[in-house]
Amino acid sequence: MPRLRATPLRRWALLLVGCAVLVAPARAQPADALALGGADAATEAVFVRALTAQWLGDHEAAVTLLGRVLERHPDEPAALAALAASEAALGNRADALALASRVRSLAPENPELLRETADLQRELGRGDDAAFTLEVLLRADPDDREALSTLAEIHEFAGRQADALRTLERLLAVGGEDETVRLRMHAQLVRAGDADAARVVLAAGAAALPGARTLRLRLARSYADAGRADSAVAVLDELIARNSSDGEAAALRDELAGTPHPAAEPADPSTRLRRAAHLLRGIDENPGGVQRIRDLVGSLAEGPDAAPEALLVLGLAEHHAGAFPRAAALLDAALRADPRSIDGWGAVIDAHARAGDAPAAARAADEARVLFPGQPALLEIAAGAYAAADREADARAAIDEALALDESDGLTASIRDRLVRARQTLD
Repeated sequence: MPRLRATPLRRWALLLVGCAVLVAPARAQPADALALGGADAATEAVFVRALTAQWLGDHEAAVTLLGRVLERHPDEPAALAALAASEAALGNRADALALASRVRSLAPENPELLRETADLQRELGRGDDAAFTLEVLLRADPDDREALSTLAEIHEFAGRQADALRTLERLLAVGGEDETVRLRMHAQLVRAGDADAARVVLAAGAAALPGARTLRLRLARSYADAGRADSAVAVLDELIARNSSDGEAAALRDELAGTPHPAAEPADPSTRLRRAAHLLRGIDENPGGVQRIRDLVGSLAEGPDAAPEALLVLGLAEHHAGAFPRAAALLDAALRADPRSIDGWGAVIDAHARAGDAPAAARAADEARVLFPGQPALLEIAAGAYAAADREADARAAIDEALALDESDGLTASIRDRLVRARQTLD
């Protein structure tokens, strides 16, 4: 059963205790309008008991007590809002929504009740009703930043990009430049397929907010995606100039420019390893990154105290570059120190095989299969190594083990087809 959230209850209780009235709407009211204070102490006491019951999760009791309050004051918005919350907690969705609509019509100038009503409508899956409630609130207070942000979020969730953008523009006009708002606008424009306008939004934000790091990284990637590497590098240079230890910006710059920013050369090994690992992940799109990886971690992969992480990253980079004997030596050393990388095992088997050392490739395959059983891609590589080492029985066994797996194990159609052909060749 859903529980009533504490925040609105706490707010209402503080209003009761601190102000001696629950609601003081800004609109003019008749002289006998309800104020749950000293003029009606008995009703106020019942209301406090109802809120206490809600706080304790006893919504059945809250509904009963709120019913007593509403018998005397049927149009009191705060009591109706409290009743809507308890009905929702009890699963009475239709009743809760009907009560929420009454609150909206009775308290069009009470921002706090309207905000809580919109929250409840959203929780009950009625985003359009919540949006209408927030529009009512914004007619009374057009500069309510929280309401504008929530309304934009509703439009975003519903996929209404144009409405979301209009609301976010209003929020920007009211609250001034804001990185989060700019990023939300960018996301909506990207979703709408207007990459150029999305980039303009980011560029305007970057000009107004020099310290907005996330926005500038997003702008750099946007330039890169548009084939404007020079513009992307310029943005990243500005970031690095502000913070020379910004590893993510420096790694992206390395990837795009192929050369490091002079101020971004990392001294500490952990930063160099992180940057090299980042370059390795994008190595297919940036073949020149291999040399940069060598520059970053080469010295860390030397000598008796070589770091296993450096050996692994450098070995994988050398494998990608086709330097198979070097890759095999580095990966052998890395996996002796830390055998937990399945990518490392696949690469070391392949590196030994391509370097012409079939027995070493087969031995590596033996170890890898013990450590990572039931891995179709690894079994395919192992089968090839066994076949090259004239261990045909082991090759057949590896193929059969892989073909006994299914898609949920990672056996793709392409791997299956290759394995079937290899099995036929062995037969």
